[in-house]
This record gives sequence, C-alpha cells and structure tokens, in this order.
Amino acid sequence: MKLLSLEWTSKGRDIDITEPVLYFLEKFYNFTVIRESIYQFEFKILKYKPDILLIANGVGAPNNFNIVKFAKSLGIKVVTLISEGDYVDNPQGIEAFFWGWNKDKILYEDLHLEWSTKNVNILKKYLKHLNFNKIKVSGATGFDKYKFLSFMDKNTLLDKYNLKSFQKVILIAAWGFDNYFTDYLEKNKQEIVKRFGSLEIVEKIKSNRDPLNEIYKKLIENNPDILFILKYHPGTVDKNETEFKGLLSYKNVLVIHREENIFDLINASDLLVAFESTTALEAWLLNKMSVLVTPNFGDFERSIISQGSPITKTYEELQKYIDEFYQTNKIEDFLKLSDRRKEIIKNIIEFDDGKNHIRAANYIAELANNEITKNKNFKILLTFIIKAIFRGFIIRTKLYKLKYFKKFSQDLWIKNQFDFKERRKIYELYKENLEKFYNKFGIEI
Repeated sequence: MKLLSLEWTSKGRDIDITEPVLYFLEKFYNFTVIRESIYQFEFKILKYKPDILLIANGVGAPNNFNIVKFAKSLGIKVVTLISEGDYVDNPQGIEAFFWGWNKDKILYEDLHLEWSTKNVNILKKYLKHLNFNKIKVSGATGFDKYKFLSFMDKNTLLDKYNLKSFQKVILIAAWGFDNYFTDYLEKNKQEIVKRFGSLEIVEKIKSNRDPLNEIYKKLIENNPDILFILKYHPGTVDKNETEFKGLLSYKNVLVIHREENIFDLINASDLLVAFESTTALEAWLLNKMSVLVTPNFGDFERSIISQGSPITKTYEELQKYIDEFYQTNKIEDFLKLSDRRKEIIKNIIEFDDGKNHIRAANYIAELANNEITKNKNFKILLTFIIKAIFRGFIIRTKLYKLKYFKKFSQDLWIKNQFDFKERRKIYELYKENLEKFYNKFGIEI
C-alpha cells in the first residue's frame, strides 16, 4: 500500500501531526510512505500514483483543499487530519472552522479524523447533513509527542543564542492580531464574522492588541533579569501589526517566528504568557504553568482552554503572578484550576496517552482494506493540470515580481519551506523515540 503525505513545511506543527501516524503505518502495516512538499502538488500526485493521500489539514488554505479535490478526481483515497481542532459551539463558528477553504462544502475525503468526541457532537448539532461514516475520533495526534519526544532544555536554548547571562525565561506566545489589522480582514470578512459571531466582537478582540502591547512593554522594561521569548504565531504575515510591535530591540528579548518548534520553547521556558493560545494546553502537558492577559475583557467567543489559566487585565496583575512564581515556584490561582485543566484536556484532545496516532493509523489501515467507488473526474483533473503548468511558468520566469502575478509569490515561499534533509531528521527523531515508546508499552497492532 503506497501512501503520499503532502505538507507545507519540513518541520513544525503539521509534521508533528502526521509523522507519528506515518511511522506507525510503515512499521506495523508495511505501508510505503512518501513524504513530500505540497509545492506543485498536482505533479507529485501524478508522479507517485499513491493508493492513499494524507494531509494534516484539508481546509486550512486553498492549496490544502485543492489537494484533496485533485486527488479525488483521480480516484485516490484521501485522509484528512486537523491542524486546529478546538471547535466553537455555535452554528456560524462551526461552519467557518469545519469547512474553511472548502467553498464547495462537500466532504470529498474518504476519512476525516477529528480531535474529540466534543467536536463530533458539535458537527452533529449544526451540520446534520454530513456523512458521519467518514468521520472518526482518533484524538489529536499532534499532542502525542509530549509522551515520547525529548525537548530542548533551558541551558541548550540559552547557549544556542548566546544568552547564558539569563537564568529566568518567560515565553510570550502571540495571537494572530495582524490578520485583523490588514486587508486580510476585508478580504475574508464574511468567514471571520461567521467564526466570531459579529463584526462588533471582532472589533472587541482587536481592541486588546494595543493595551496588550503596552503591558508587554512594561513587563520587559521592568524585568531586565528575565529573558522574554517573543514567539510569533506561525501564520504571522505583518509583524508590525502584532502585539509585539516595538518590542524587538530590548536586550532581554529573543524573537522567534519559525526558527524553533513551539514545544522546545515551552520546555526551555519557566512560564507561558499569552492572550489566547492552544500553546497553554501544550504547556500543561509539559508541566508548565500559564497565565493569560486580556486587557479589554469581553464576551467574545474564546476557547475553553482559556478556563485553565488565571486571566489578568493589567500589567500590575501580571507582574504579581510573575513575582509569585519566581518567589515560590508556583502560582496559587493556577493550581486551583487543576481539575478544570484535566476536563479541558479530555474535552479538546480526547486522549493524552500518546496513542492518538495509533488510533489514527488503525483507521487509515481499515480504509486501505475497504473498497470505495472511484469517481474519476477528468474535467477537474484537466483544470488543475492547466493551472499547475501556468503557476510553474510564472515562478520559473519570475513574473511573480509583477503586481498582477504577485499572488504566485506564495507558491515560491512554499517551495522554499520544505528541506528534504530537515524532513529526514524529523523522521529519524520520531523513529528513535517512537521505538522506545512502543517497546516500553509493548505496543502492537
């Protein structure tokens, strides 16, 4: 059985979602797995002729959805996972989350794996027409790594960036504010409003950026002995429109975008601070404490993950928690939420035993043995091929430098984000640690 996995980058969140699944399929089900970039995906799919195509997210970007649709036009079995699977319980929000860039609103894939039972229940509540035979709960595979990988420690991080003069390290995780202060909001207003409920709520969320920036500025200036790692959201496009604007030049600041994996940064830090972020849950899985900062507290829809951390509104409140942490090695208000965090982990990722990737792989293996109707669509196939040839021509001739063809520069960015040597290192890392994990627990099919 030949499986093709296509992703944007050679390391990072989506690779952490797919790689443990891929390795299990190789080891226990003897799948032949091909790990490739999504760049010029049409030709990759035609070249390898896989039995199954796997992608970490089928609706997160136009290319992701097009991959799914193109593969199905060839009669290939398609499996999709989820990059961000913390659904909100409202009809507009679930439309935006579940369908994303799938404007057809047709579940083309043969198997769609959800993070949690909570998600499926929300889907059944609002999207009743879905074919739920295609939807299974595997648990969130990207969180399995916290049970078997080793991560960068504080000394290694400080040594790597020549910052060994610091003993205290706080990670500040950014939110995607820049998307709502650029033309992205105008271009995608309908989808964004669906996700959050109304334009007024979006404006309420936006109103947090500048006071949040001011709080972070005071925090950095008043704690010169603490190293603050400012970690941009992976999808950040305009850094000048984030809550980190004007904070990059301080001597006690380390700025990271995609240079390091978030789990290494969490592990190397003492404490996590954020406006709103799934990284809070990841911090808990690494036994780290978290504090959220929401200057303009409002009634906007936010993840239940926010209920597992103390929430501050001012610099003074945040500084008090940080002082408490470094004086006592704990934050009492965080400890009081222990039971709630256990409920949240179950609610969001279903299982925290490191075996979600095994559940996902078993479902994929089951699909591999099932006969499905192969409805080939040569009209869709031809349309995609023509577009791919045109796209490749624009990039090779560098016409993307012209304003009219500028949108194709994203494809060039995609091309440069996938390094096969780096991808191989990630594979070797997972292989080594998964073997230890399987041996420890006596895991078989």
